[in-house]
Amino acid sequence: MNMEETETLNSEIVMERAESIGGTSFLGAEITDVFWERINLFMDVCVSFDSELSDDTELEFFAVNRSGRAGARLHVVKKSGNKYRISMNITNVGDCSPIAAGNYYIAVCCGRSFLGYCHPSEELMERLKSVSRSFLYKNRMASFIVEFLRNDERDGELQPMTMLVMAGYAIPAGSVVESSSDSLENLIM
Repeated sequence: MNMEETETLNSEIVMERAESIGGTSFLGAEITDVFWERINLFMDVCVSFDSELSDDTELEFFAVNRSGRAGARLHVVKKSGNKYRISMNITNVGDCSPIAAGNYYIAVCCGRSFLGYCHPSEELMERLKSVSRSFLYKNRMASFIVEFLRNDERDGELQPMTMLVMAGYAIPAGSVVESSSDSLENLIM
């Protein structure tokens, strides 16, 4: 995906809400596992509908911020029935740059239709801290932190899992840093 496609994706992610696909109602999506292979994030997701989807129905998954704009498209690397393994390279989301710092939900979509957000399974909620990760990159001059946050019920409705992404650069030893807010903003991606 080139830079132009990413900008198009980000500006067009505002989708219409759909309750069903071809007469099949979306019931929910549950993240059952999160794991890492170096800088690649993997999630196992179980998607539920009230009846079977046709085999040619393609679901897509996006990391979207609170205003519904996509920070990244997660790739489906494996599919078996209603179970999906999705992944993304945290440091290169398709345009040779890392996912931007921010709060993200994992959205399930079909074509131009937004179906809903993924929620963590009960088992995963107990171990969200252990699947969070921080690592160095760019010759150990930059750090990246991906923290998964538990969202409890609000108004009787289970809230989607939040993926908090933070990035920063190291300050070389001996550097003089001014204490103005402009200088600090330049240190954060």
